[in-house]
Amino acid sequence: MAPYFEKRLCEKLPTKADRILNRIRDARGGKLNSSVFGERMRGKGQYWNAQEKLFEVYTRRLGFNEHRVGSERHARANTFRRPTAQGSLFG
Repeated sequence: MAPYFEKRLCEKLPTKADRILNRIRDARGGKLNSSVFGERMRGKGQYWNAQEKLFEVYTRRLGFNEHRVGSERHARANTFRRPTAQGSLFG
């Protein structure tokens, strides 16, 4: 998978491919991919930590991942109707 990724990246972004691959290697401890369970979506290093902090800042600024009091889910709890006899479908 890594050779295919590198080839496609070099085709689409020839001037930026080396920089992108180096960033990925930096976050993966020198490798492009890790097949170890639990490490696929995680990174390491200063650049990765900066990206995590930036993501947290923007999610907070845009209001994502907040628990809302009186959310729509609670308002919709009363909209469920119990099934009735089939005759009520025609009445």
